[in-house]
Amino acid sequence: MVYTKAYRLTLKRRQSSRHSVVFLTDLDFADDIALLSDTVRNAQVLLSALECAAKEVGLLINKSKTETLVINTCTTNDILSLSSGPVDFAEDFC
Repeated sequence: MVYTKAYRLTLKRRQSSRHSVVFLTDLDFADDIALLSDTVRNAQVLLSALECAAKEVGLLINKSKTETLVINTCTTNDILSLSSGPVDFAEDFC
């Protein structure tokens, strides 16, 4: 899947023509995936795209093993959701 820059987490802003912006969309390890985004809305787009791609190959995302961790925001009103329902919040990343 190809994502536009809007759905990625900005790690480093563009400093000059020689030092371009650095983005990160996900971290993968074995059977774990961490989706990263600058906004909750964009994180929902990434989660929905992942769920759709998983369904195409016969996989489902387990809602009970999926958690949301929101950093650097004062509200958690925006809730991510899968087709099976809303995703629970995590206290910390481990």
